[in-house]
Amino acid sequence: MERLQVAVLDASYNDGHARRNFRREMGVETIEFDVTRGDLPQNFDFDAIVVTGSRASVYWEDEWIGNLREWLEESVRREIPHLGVCFGHQIMAVVLGGKVESMGDFEIGYNEIQRVGENRLLEGISETFVSFSTHGDAVVEIPPGSLLIAENEYGIQGWNKGNIWTVQFHPEYDLKTIEDTTPKKEGPLIPRAKIEKILAKSTKVTYHKISETKRLFDNFIELVSEVKRHGTN
Repeated sequence: MERLQVAVLDASYNDGHARRNFRREMGVETIEFDVTRGDLPQNFDFDAIVVTGSRASVYWEDEWIGNLREWLEESVRREIPHLGVCFGHQIMAVVLGGKVESMGDFEIGYNEIQRVGENRLLEGISETFVSFSTHGDAVVEIPPGSLLIAENEYGIQGWNKGNIWTVQFHPEYDLKTIEDTTPKKEGPLIPRAKIEKILAKSTKVTYHKISETKRLFDNFIELVSEVKRHGTN
């Protein structure tokens, strides 16, 4: 496989997990940028762009979020392949004309998700699969001209438009990430009992089950390679 270079736009406030997880799962050269500190690439010379999760909401008025949106508007115009995860799924939707809102609820833990139709990002993954999710905002309208590729009882879980693919769930998470970040979510919408139930379920057996979703990283890299060889899909 040809050498690929992927920009990882890290919106995790340098949580100590995002970069490790994406380096491991992408399997190609990654160059990371802490976008929460205003660190954005100075050019667009990448084979692909990944936007990570974040504790931020895309509708916050923080300067870094506005700057990130502007940068992504240009990267989209250049037809570079993008993968958005959680916050990345949401901000890519906004950039392309979709809509994101607070859920008034919180999806957290190991939940079933259904594929919708056939899409190469999720190729090889079961029609109904389990993944780890943690979010209080959701895409409520996908961008015009997009395809819904995954959903569950909480709503939209993935969409695709051209060279842009996104998922709401976290295929990159490892057990260390789940065990470290889940207790920090305790609050009015997430009681301690629910946290303890999730942690009790966080075993190697469960992790093996959710690892099926990691297939999408291989699929994405395959798609990126095709774009590099032949141009826009």
